[in-house]
Amino acid sequence: ETVTLGDLFQDDADYASVLTAEVKRQMEEQMAADESVIYFPEQLTTMDSNQNFYWNENGDLVLIFDEYTVAPGYMGMVEFTISKDVYQDLL
Repeated sequence: ETVTLGDLFQDDADYASVLTAEVKRQMEEQMAADESVIYFPEQLTTMDSNQNFYWNENGDLVLIFDEYTVAPGYMGMVEFTISKDVYQDLL
């Protein structure tokens, strides 16, 4: 059985807005810290329920974006780790 990102959260939870805001926050933070890091936060309008993800060893959600979707191709597939503190109340 395939589980989508949308399947993880309560039906009425606004997980897409919460996760999108956190990814954009991390993008801005990383770009401010290192000028060689480039993201396209404006291209991330809302988190898709079919977004690729996995859980890391700490139980945090890791969102995976394909090349060219939110960053230049030279950065490859990019990942953003979302602390369980951010989404725990939405499960």
